[in-house]
Amino acid sequence: MNYLIEKLSVKHLKEVAELERLSFDTPWSEQSIGYEIYNPDAEFYVLIDDGKVAAYGGYLTVVDEAHIMDIAVHPQYRRKGYGEAITRHLLETARRRGLIAMTLEVRVGNTSARRLYEKLGFREVGIRPRYYENTVDAAIYWLTL
Repeated sequence: MNYLIEKLSVKHLKEVAELERLSFDTPWSEQSIGYEIYNPDAEFYVLIDDGKVAAYGGYLTVVDEAHIMDIAVHPQYRRKGYGEAITRHLLETARRRGLIAMTLEVRVGNTSARRLYEKLGFREVGIRPRYYENTVDAAIYWLTL
C-alpha cells in the first residue's frame, strides 16, 4: 500500500463530504466536517491514495478519552486495509496525546467494521438501542490505551 495520512484541512472538505454521502444514510455536511478542523478537541485525518481522499476518520477528546466520531472508506478503495490504517493512526495519535481509552459506536449489522475493531483490541461493552436514525441499534466498543 502506498498512501499518505495527513491532518484534515480545508482542501479536503469537498472530497470528505462526498465520502460521507457515499458512506452514510445521514452524512455530515461539509460545514459540520469543516468545524472539526478548528475544534481544539478534535483530531481528524484523511488517508490519501494517488492524490485522492480514500478514507478519513476522527475523534473528539472527552476529558482523557477519545470518542471516535467517524471512520469512512471510499467505496472504490474498500478492502485495501485503509479502514484499519486510519483507525490505527487514530489510536497512535490518542496514545501520543496521553489519552487513556478510546470508544466508538458501530451499527450492529456492520460485521466488517466490528471485526476490524475487535482485531485492534476493542471490546463490545453494550448496545445503544435505536441509536442510528432512531431505528438501528449500535454496538458500543471500548479500548484501554
